Amino acid sequence: MKKTLLSTICMMLLLVLCTGSLSAQTERFNPNPAKVQQEMPVLNQEMSSFNQEMPSLNTNAVSAGFATFRGGGDPAMIHVSGGAALKGTVSNPYGSQVGTTPNIQATEYVDGEIYGNVWSGGNRFGKVNVNTGAWTLIKSYPCDAASMSYNPVDGKLYCFPWTGDDSDGPVFGTVDPATGDFTTLATFPINSPNTYYAAIDVDGVCYGVNNATSDFGTINLTNCTFTKIGTVPFQISYIQDMSFDRETGELYWLAQQYLGQSSTYYKIDKTTGALTTVLPANSSIANCFTIMNWYGGPHQDCDPATITEVKIEGACNKIEWTLPAKKGEVILTQGGNFNNMGIGAGQASFGAYHRFTPAELTAVANGQLKEVIYAPMYGQGQTGPGHNYNIRIYQGGSWSETPGAGRNPGTLVHEQAVPLADIPFDGNEYTVTLTSPISIDATKELWIGYENINIPDALTQKSPAGIDAGPRKDHFGNLMFFSSAWTTLWDAGGPNNLNYNWTIKGVVETEPGVTVNLYYNDKLLVSNLEGTSYLHCDHSGIEHCYTVEVKCVDGSVSEMSNEKCVSTTPPCNPATNLTVTFAENCTSADLAWTQPAPDQLYNIYRDGAMVKEKHNATTYTDTDLNPGEEYTWSVTVVCGAVESDPITKTSKCEGINDIGLSRFTIAPNPATNEVVIKAGVEFNTVEVVNFLGQTVISQVVNNNSVKLDVSNLNNGVYFVRLVSENGTSVKKFVKQ
Repeated sequence: MKKTLLSTICMMLLLVLCTGSLSAQTERFNPNPAKVQQEMPVLNQEMSSFNQEMPSLNTNAVSAGFATFRGGGDPAMIHVSGGAALKGTVSNPYGSQVGTTPNIQATEYVDGEIYGNVWSGGNRFGKVNVNTGAWTLIKSYPCDAASMSYNPVDGKLYCFPWTGDDSDGPVFGTVDPATGDFTTLATFPINSPNTYYAAIDVDGVCYGVNNATSDFGTINLTNCTFTKIGTVPFQISYIQDMSFDRETGELYWLAQQYLGQSSTYYKIDKTTGALTTVLPANSSIANCFTIMNWYGGPHQDCDPATITEVKIEGACNKIEWTLPAKKGEVILTQGGNFNNMGIGAGQASFGAYHRFTPAELTAVANGQLKEVIYAPMYGQGQTGPGHNYNIRIYQGGSWSETPGAGRNPGTLVHEQAVPLADIPFDGNEYTVTLTSPISIDATKELWIGYENINIPDALTQKSPAGIDAGPRKDHFGNLMFFSSAWTTLWDAGGPNNLNYNWTIKGVVETEPGVTVNLYYNDKLLVSNLEGTSYLHCDHSGIEHCYTVEVKCVDGSVSEMSNEKCVSTTPPCNPATNLTVTFAENCTSADLAWTQPAPDQLYNIYRDGAMVKEKHNATTYTDTDLNPGEEYTWSVTVVCGAVESDPITKTSKCEGINDIGLSRFTIAPNPATNEVVIKAGVEFNTVEVVNFLGQTVISQVVNNNSVKLDVSNLNNGVYFVRLVSENGTSVKKFVKQ
């Protein structure tokens, strides 16, 4: 059913006036009128009507083009039955035809381009020409898109699949607009109730309507799970799309209540799902709806920072970076890029201006306006420019939406003539460096523009001032000084209401961003960091990777910095409490220590040479010792390929010089309460030492026997050491 209908359903509505693409460079500025009429019937029709109503003001479309905007505004695009490409606005998306399209199933607008999905012949991702509706394939991919939406927060284009019984790809994920490469986030069974018509707002929140249940709610962009908010009051019958106007925050939807019925245009209340009819059912069946948004005001592309080093300091990682050296440049504009179209007023002179309020200037307060960019041009019937240009900057103005005295540009703070010989007139925007930079006073309005001063000649149709593709940002991007009065391009156009902005930009030099956002393993760690270093101690794992982004003065962020990583290993703690107990004849020694953790391996060294590798116990007997010689033992913990710090003990066994001392007895052994120690010779002292090397009993004897109370000792193995003037002797006994 879906494939049968789509062949007659999808077509496109574009925001811009259709302008034909002229290939020859000479036609760009002096086109053949007959060819222009043939290739641009829509524009010339509007030009003709406009010239009849107001002959002193005319438009001249020179060649096709499109502006790259930042989001928000009034234009819209839809697809309707018959494959005809239309242009329209948010308030009325049904417009006049500008071309034809193939079987486009879903579209979205991203950075000045319209991207979409064509299902016929397999799922194919590509671009739609904004002037003609022509389709350009980028790549075949797996998503059978019922809806597409761009997330301005994470910068990703999401594809929401058709999951009906004839789906060619029920996979949810993101698609790279440049390459068509697809990343799958979720896969659904065929004929499952997971088809959504979705749109994402400026905060990255995704809203949608479920095709199977008619429920309205939010969609999790990690796995396409749905949370219900409300229910629309009819059963959805077919693919139909929704889109946000990101300037107003309004959510719009083109919907059919029954299969094959004409579409009704709604607003959806995001909090409840309630519908408000914007336009009643139209004769066209519409889906694939996209609002093509832009934002005016300041915008900055500040340079990224550079991470210079990530190093381990104790238990922490220290991250160091350098901020961009050059000053930031902020672009002030209330419109888009040059669309290769021009506006003129015949032999009249007129001014073209953009206006900025104090609120819009806060981000560039005290910055320096150093350059003005505009689009000088000439067109049909002209062999050269028909106007001179004077750059003008005003501060302290005011504006009333009602014509009259309330429209005042303020004080002229800069005027600069632009030599015509310096302008290449090559179809591109032209940059003028101001002879004296203007300091931005964010307490006053700023008007940036230029005067088009007529050069008398015989021509009655001139178009010296370049415009964008629209839509207008009324009272901000389309100010015009014409016939000694301030007006707007929209109002001056009479019944044609020229829905454009002048192509004007001010370049303001500011200090670069002084804070950064720090990311750890691709997740935000801390924001608005001042300085150029940070100590990160609360981390886990082995691999630690960091990036930073600069916070630009207008609130946007730079591109991400380079990534630097450091690897750490778990701590390798040493053993403790090393003891050494010699045998009676001093030819061996018992080593004992306390483990730092269970199930450790140990390397044992004597005098720097390893005597045992990867030993798996906490005791060890070292042999082949020489009485009277001093030895140093070390024990390290083995942690993979590394070892802990060593624990070290130096000891010397003097040897036994009296045979009578070496033959002493301990009875009873094992013992519970007391022991009697007897030797063949007199000894001076007796010591009892535990397994940790701690002396627990020490007593002066000066006799050949002694009775010791051992009742208070813990059960275990002990060593009895007899000391005489001629040597020492040691034996074990067990307390039980």
